[in-house]
Amino acid sequence: MIWKVIRRRIRKALQTKYGLTALVALLWVTFAADIDLIHILRTAYEVKALKQEANRVEAEAERVKLDLADLMTSEEAMERFARERYFMKRPNEDVYRIVEREH
Repeated sequence: MIWKVIRRRIRKALQTKYGLTALVALLWVTFAADIDLIHILRTAYEVKALKQEANRVEAEAERVKLDLADLMTSEEAMERFARERYFMKRPNEDVYRIVEREH
């Protein structure tokens, strides 16, 4: 019942020149303009993704700063970093590296 009323009002509105003009303008803005609605929505999605990436990079940079501060203040941390990252060892030690195979 409500749908019949809505359809009747839409049909009646489209029969006027203002309703038809509004429909053409809506279609133009949605699909045919240089900066159409689809382009705006896609750009908004990209902006949101880039903001999330920027937040992730900022968090990673903060973590790296904390690690650097720890390395600069602690001899043990510096030694651990050199051993893990660059496989450094003391002269009388043997180092074995265990690597898991990728399947």
